[in-house]
Amino acid sequence: MKTKLYVYILLCASFAALFQACEKQSADTENIVYRLKWLMNSGAAGSLFANANGYFHEQGLKVTIRPGGVEHNAITELEMGRAQFGVASGDQIIRALEKGAPICVIAQLFQKSPLCWMYYKNRHPFHSLQDLKGKTIGITFGNEDETIMRALLKKAGLKPEKDVSFYSVRYDYTPFYTGKVDLWPVYRNSNGVIIQEKLKSANETIGFFSPHDHDIAFVGNSVISTQKMISENPSRVKKFCKALLKGWQAVLSEKNRDQAVSIIQGFDKGTKKHLIVKQMTSSRALMIPENNQPVGIINPSVWKQTEHCLLEQNIIKKPVLNQTNNVFFYGGTNE
Repeated sequence: MKTKLYVYILLCASFAALFQACEKQSADTENIVYRLKWLMNSGAAGSLFANANGYFHEQGLKVTIRPGGVEHNAITELEMGRAQFGVASGDQIIRALEKGAPICVIAQLFQKSPLCWMYYKNRHPFHSLQDLKGKTIGITFGNEDETIMRALLKKAGLKPEKDVSFYSVRYDYTPFYTGKVDLWPVYRNSNGVIIQEKLKSANETIGFFSPHDHDIAFVGNSVISTQKMISENPSRVKKFCKALLKGWQAVLSEKNRDQAVSIIQGFDKGTKKHLIVKQMTSSRALMIPENNQPVGIINPSVWKQTEHCLLEQNIIKKPVLNQTNNVFFYGGTNE
């Protein structure tokens, strides 16, 4: 009887110790919601890899990654307190800042925007901006691709609707496949890869018309947080940044390719392995900074050019990027 009582007491003590340990771990772990711009696919590879390999946990963070989309805008989610960190494109961020959104950029994931236009190489060889004349160009009105194309046309001295025709883009690619539209906007590292592969099987060669090839720099996806978070808890921002960018650095390394692809396939079951590999290869070329700078480094000059495009087209009425506000917070991207 005494032995059973002794065992019982030991078990109770063990459960109590375990409960206290779990309680302490819960108290020490900060719960974070990270809202993506789009789906959980290769475009979110760095965050998915960081979570799967415990990089956030190492920093004392428990991160929930949630997909984005039209109904789940990261900027709105941050403003409403439903997320602490998120992903948005440069033009989204600048437009939100003009409206007074209390957000900050803590990392610039893409050094070059992946947005470009695909075209059939055998039908429309492009050597200069002047080759756009007379073409029918797919545009998502109100989106960043409209802003970028208008900037390209202005640089070329071409007038929209006079020298080129715009075609309103929807999710159906048929107008491009049938030749009704000459250039169609895609993201080079995602749907561009898939469509290129699809048309390759039909013996069609696809080219990509990139604004960066014509010196129109436009900021792509960047990581944001709130000014309140940065001022009240900068250490949390640095911890999050450190773990996230460690994840991106890892997936962009060839030695981690197979593990990264396996993790991505767990969320993006509809995309074949070889396509995910091509998407990651394409992303690497867009994300790795020049001069051995760290992944995630913020390039203010590209931000200023993006802002200039928005100002020229009256999308925003006043500059928002200056030396007196707290728009950029480097949060560990330079460490």
